[in-house]
Amino acid sequence: MKCLLAAIVALVVMVGCGKKVDVTLGTETLNFAAEGESVTVTLTSNGDWTVDTYPEWLIVNPTSGKGDATLTLTASVNDSEETRMGEVNVTTKDHSASLTVTQEPREKGFITLSLTEIEVDAEGGSYEVLVTSNCDWTISNVVDWLHCEPSSGHGNGIVTVNIAPIDSDDNNREANIVFAGTDNALVSVHVMQHLPLNVFVNVSPNTLAFDYTGGVEHVMVYSNSSWTTSCDADWITLSAASGSGDTDLEVTVAENPMVLETRVANISFIVETGEVASLVIKQECAPDPHFLEVTPRDFIFGKEGGTAEITVSCDTDWEAQLQSDWASLSQQTGNGNGTMTLTVAPNTLAAIRSVDFRIVSGTLSVNLYVRQEAGDELLTAMFEPDTLFPAYTGGIKHVELSSNCSWELDASSWITLLTTSGNGDASFDIIVDLNLNPEGRTGYVNAKHNGEWMGSLIVVQEGKPNIFETDVTEIEAHPEGGEYTIQLTANQSWTLNWDVPWMDCFPQSGTGNSAIVVNISAMESTRPRTGHIKIVGSTEAQIIITVNQHN
Repeated sequence: MKCLLAAIVALVVMVGCGKKVDVTLGTETLNFAAEGESVTVTLTSNGDWTVDTYPEWLIVNPTSGKGDATLTLTASVNDSEETRMGEVNVTTKDHSASLTVTQEPREKGFITLSLTEIEVDAEGGSYEVLVTSNCDWTISNVVDWLHCEPSSGHGNGIVTVNIAPIDSDDNNREANIVFAGTDNALVSVHVMQHLPLNVFVNVSPNTLAFDYTGGVEHVMVYSNSSWTTSCDADWITLSAASGSGDTDLEVTVAENPMVLETRVANISFIVETGEVASLVIKQECAPDPHFLEVTPRDFIFGKEGGTAEITVSCDTDWEAQLQSDWASLSQQTGNGNGTMTLTVAPNTLAAIRSVDFRIVSGTLSVNLYVRQEAGDELLTAMFEPDTLFPAYTGGIKHVELSSNCSWELDASSWITLLTTSGNGDASFDIIVDLNLNPEGRTGYVNAKHNGEWMGSLIVVQEGKPNIFETDVTEIEAHPEGGEYTIQLTANQSWTLNWDVPWMDCFPQSGTGNSAIVVNISAMESTRPRTGHIKIVGSTEAQIIITVNQHN
């Protein structure tokens, strides 16, 4: 019995000593983020175990134990741009288990912006730029007329760009705002600022002329802006009522149905600043559908006068327009074809005479010319009185003229004629200007016939008496002195002097009117003082001006 018990114990010992120790892990792979992190893994075992291998960038806790456990695996930051790998190995005396670990590489730095270009007018302004990034960034290369807030940051953010107004003396300007990040991440915003555009508009040619049938012409509109048109005529059509920049514009004009009326229209080209360029359209009237013929058209008569027949060919009413005291027509109006008699009286004057007249029908007209030889009587023109003696003040003077012919008048520059031409006897007025000179003057009114002198009126005007006066005779000067002006009115030469050292005058001599400047020094004491200015004329006339200065 004892032997059997010993055998059973030995067998149990042998069986117990042969039990195997297993180990398993809750996962076969783990992936860590680039910035590092801690992950737990379940370990299952029925005995002792040891973590004997793992990568150097990984911390395992615990690294040994008995039975089931939870392992904490902590990965450090991966600063490289490559994925890294390793293996965690757990062993027992009989078995082992392994875990493959990987870690993502660090993402390369980047920056993107919501705006890459800002275009702004002279007033400047504020703009927001949205920054999208995974890294630190800073702003550089900012000029003094740009201000960015904030000037640096990390990751996403908003940067406010403030652009200062541009001075009118400056030119257009531009600059780059540079955003720099890690891994050479580099982006920029291009800023352009412009002075106000000098907007203009011109049209060439600026006048178009059409005959009554109308037609099509082209003009060029020159502008650096958008433009619109304004036209006051419905008989004009433009290929474009508005446009932008330089444009070849087609202008179409309809036929003009009006017989008696030429028509004109204006087309305005207007830009946003209100500047306007104008195109003037002119169109002839339609031709008169009627006809008018007159024969003959030129007539020459001897001094004894006579008659001549005039033939009119017309399909409607006509009228003769003759105004003469020596030529007449047997009829002034008519309808259709007809004849009339031109009668010219004898010419007794020793001068050729002529008259022009015309015959009209609607818009049609024919000019006729009548000439007559000179007669034997001499041409005369006599003034009554033949001489005038107006005072220096001038004025209106009445004159009688006796003549046996037509006449024209001319006169000296200081005589104004209220009548310049006439025929035969006449009475009229002339105006003689004021004479400010002390010397008298003589002028003429001449009567002429066809440029030939016939007689004159003599005008003898006296000179103005001596003029020598000033606008002041006394000056009350301020204690601090100053500049004072004396207005001298004179028609003679003059000189001046003064009797105190604290006064100075300019000019000291002259002829005629003058503004005399008096400079008075400031008082050096409280005691009043008096000085005198003496102006002496060439006619020995003199003026004394008293200057008083006191506190």
